[in-house]
Amino acid sequence: MPYIGNDLQVAFESYKAIDDISSSFNGSTTAFNLHVSGVTPTPFPKIPENCIISVGGVIQKPDATGTTGFKFNTSNQIEFSSAPASGESFFGVILAGADYVN
Repeated sequence: MPYIGNDLQVAFESYKAIDDISSSFNGSTTAFNLHVSGVTPTPFPKIPENCIISVGGVIQKPDATGTTGFKFNTSNQIEFSSAPASGESFFGVILAGADYVN
């Protein structure tokens, strides 16, 4: 009997922690390259909902339009709707299996 449901590739075993980008926060820059262990994750998550992003201890809203929260604007960049202030903390994870979600 064939499998009913998604025919996805095998997902990674765990979440991927995104490298800390808080040292680049300056109150004016909104776009930042995302890396995991120093390299761009391959494949890169398809949509912002595939990540949990926290700035200053506040979970950011995934928003593909970029009017609130954050979006992806290139193959390896995250863009916030407003620039994180200097000194703000950052934490991010790519959800397990996110690489294969269309």
